[in-house]
Amino acid sequence: MLNTKLYSQRSSNGENNNTIIGCFSSFNGVLGTNSKSPFCRIMKRLKSKYSLLVGAILLTCNAHSKVFIKNEDIVDKRAVKQIELMGAELKQKTGVNTYVLAIKSLHKVKLVTYEANITKDFKSPYILLSLARNDKQVDIKASADMLKRFDRDGVLSPYPLKGTILPILGDKKGEDKYSAAILNGYADIVDQIANSYNIKLNSSIGSANKSVILIVKMIFYFLATISLVMYVYFRKKRSNGREKN
Repeated sequence: MLNTKLYSQRSSNGENNNTIIGCFSSFNGVLGTNSKSPFCRIMKRLKSKYSLLVGAILLTCNAHSKVFIKNEDIVDKRAVKQIELMGAELKQKTGVNTYVLAIKSLHKVKLVTYEANITKDFKSPYILLSLARNDKQVDIKASADMLKRFDRDGVLSPYPLKGTILPILGDKKGEDKYSAAILNGYADIVDQIANSYNIKLNSSIGSANKSVILIVKMIFYFLATISLVMYVYFRKKRSNGREKN
């Protein structure tokens, strides 16, 4: 059964910091950079001692045109290729950068802190879809100008009728569910952004995306119906047994 919760974080001044974390359950890399500069090599050597700080600095060595900020073997190659195609096309047609962060563990660091270090030098407009597998957290962080162009709460919803990430993580079994969830959620985001600009993405997986959502919904409602029928049946049977006694 799907067991998910959504948490809304607020900043110290009481205002909503526009970061929503979806904590998911029921589902069981190193920083990539092609830069050969002496600075990046030195920072790599310091990484083990100052992992979070250095990791955030090293990320700035990468060109922000790349979709995957980090992928610790969470998303498979086929999904990565499709995501990069959609991200590149959206960037070309709208100027919007849509990033993905897929890591195994936050190492006791809050996801909002991890993301803040990564995005502090990002220029608007941008969107960052993050998944921390071992910590069971999913998040979408976006620049203020992007918040009006897609339904972030909807993408992160735990309900099959609306959400495109958490229902897959809560229902599917096996390692491929992470790839499916990230691909599905990313496709949903870029499609919504494209629609807000009144453009069409040739790389969109719109129909396939809807099929995945439909299948998850059917499975969810099938299991819910079976559970309800079994509950009513056994309760009625127990009631009849008591009457005979």
